[in-house]
Amino acid sequence: ILAELCGDEAARLLGPGTTATTVEAVDADRFARFSAIVDALGVATGRAPACIVVDDIHAADAGTLLLTRFVARAIHRLPLALVVSRRNGEPLGDGLEARLLAEVEREAIPVVLHHFDVDEATTFLADQGLRQLAPDLVLALLRVTGGMLAATVIAVFFTDHLSLGPLAL
Repeated sequence: ILAELCGDEAARLLGPGTTATTVEAVDADRFARFSAIVDALGVATGRAPACIVVDDIHAADAGTLLLTRFVARAIHRLPLALVVSRRNGEPLGDGLEARLLAEVEREAIPVVLHHFDVDEATTFLADQGLRQLAPDLVLALLRVTGGMLAATVIAVFFTDHLSLGPLAL
């Protein structure tokens, strides 16, 4: 995603060999890399505003959480929307990742979404041009995604970007 938005040079800032020995240590190199990424995001969003979505952040590693926190704290100076999702009820533990996730969430404005039922998902999918889907297909999408909005995103992705036509799953 970073390469697509900001170019290969920015993506290389997170490539192999760039991780710190410990994520808890203050790391000047990591700070410089994260600052360069925010600068690259500034250049990219100077051309057009952007939105970055980090899905299922509860499953992210410490490095991802550190970068997400860094970008979230710099967001006030960028024409950038940062959307971070996590499922309620997922165990967060009590380690470093849980602490970092709590810090990311303190930077956020929470928007709680409810699970779609079959009728809601069917209506949303129809609004996206996916009409007359078999109820068992809609139900399968909801089961795979836990009933969250992601079911609709997956459906739209498959039909729009993979040219599958009417959901040939």
